[in-house]
Amino acid sequence: MLVEAAIVFPVYIIAVVTLCWLVKACFLETAVFSTVTDRVHHASVSLTGTAMLQRDIRSALEEAGVESSQYSQKSIETGLTAGGVGEFERLKYRYETKIRVPLPFVTEIYLDHELIYHKWTGCSTEGTPLPFSSMESDGTGHPVLVFPRSGGRYHASSCRYANAYPTEVVLTPEIRKKYDRCRLCTEGDEADGQKVYVFRYGGSYHESDCSSIDKFTVPMDQADAEHKGYTSCKICGG
Repeated sequence: MLVEAAIVFPVYIIAVVTLCWLVKACFLETAVFSTVTDRVHHASVSLTGTAMLQRDIRSALEEAGVESSQYSQKSIETGLTAGGVGEFERLKYRYETKIRVPLPFVTEIYLDHELIYHKWTGCSTEGTPLPFSSMESDGTGHPVLVFPRSGGRYHASSCRYANAYPTEVVLTPEIRKKYDRCRLCTEGDEADGQKVYVFRYGGSYHESDCSSIDKFTVPMDQADAEHKGYTSCKICGG
């Protein structure tokens, strides 16, 4: 009886530990898939480039408490067609996790998935978005600056407080001519139509994850700002 117990008990312990690791792997697979899907969805509606998508996925995995170094992109195919509609992309990725149990035949689990999504290509209407400089000079409305994530004031475009922070603009050929790309946060694959951030007296445009972007302003008509509850800046008067 003791001999049988001595044989069965270690097997039982190994089975329980292995089951625990398999349960953990299931939760891990769900967390990774959910995180990657969320970032791919964001990329599909914001013209995010492939390089930035990978940075976003790794950053989001870290925020979710998942080790991002175990994530790897196997391939990404572009220009796919489905149901007569083009501009689909297929992302294949792998997540590896080690099994810390005494099983010589299983040391790692590979979680392989693929996602097919439609790449957003923007509006088909010809022309370029109206930049803030044109909005200031077209004679309609009264443009002001607001901080969308903090503060309840609107500011004049000349306000010294607001000008200490970058403004969110749409990347256009005009912006490319006026500003160089930031070498720290951009890869050179930025698409026209995506949001970038520029300082009034700076020479570069930045992406949202740049270390120089703490908070930012967005241009808005004064009437819209007041309708949203913003009040005039006490320094510049709006």
